Amino acid sequence: MQKHCESYCYINTEEGHLWRLLTGGWCSLRYWEKDVRVGQPLEVSSNSVSVVGSSSCLLADSGLCLNLLSAHPNSSETSLKIKNKIGLGILICREDSEVWLYNQSSVDVFVSSAALPHPIDDSSRPDTTSVRKIEAGHTLKIFSFELANRLSRITSKRTRRNGRVDIFCVNVSFCKGWGVGYTRREITSCPCRLELLLEPPR
Repeated sequence: MQKHCESYCYINTEEGHLWRLLTGGWCSLRYWEKDVRVGQPLEVSSNSVSVVGSSSCLLADSGLCLNLLSAHPNSSETSLKIKNKIGLGILICREDSEVWLYNQSSVDVFVSSAALPHPIDDSSRPDTTSVRKIEAGHTLKIFSFELANRLSRITSKRTRRNGRVDIFCVNVSFCKGWGVGYTRREITSCPCRLELLLEPPR
């Protein structure tokens, strides 16, 4: 079952409190155009969810269609063009303690998360996450709950320059990358993007 949810809660961390979405599932999806959120959060409790560009690609009650969301007044031509290119979009699946992204569209998808699987030790930097490209037709493990829990335990050992990082958040951008090597330095400059808020294990 999937439903819209606007309830929030505090989650205690070793460094204080974080605002987090209170859900009955394992993931909450938010759609953004640059720094403006469009539509309401979608709560996901089934093991998978689709994000597509066209309603003709969306199975009944199976996910989120970006072209069905009401465009905000400042929606750019670039955002509209990207949404029209997404087609079959992406499939996000939770498999045990891992989350996978299947790129079923004809465009590249860019992903960043502090808990993207990679070697970890006490020198790891959860505040400096890398951006990975998932080409059309390819798949990537985008999150590990086990890794996120390990990061949570060592987070208090460092002073971060860029503010608190939500380890249970995954950023996804359609078509446009950001960060080192791109003209867009921040995710908030990407015209068509998703924010996945994953529910920490209780």
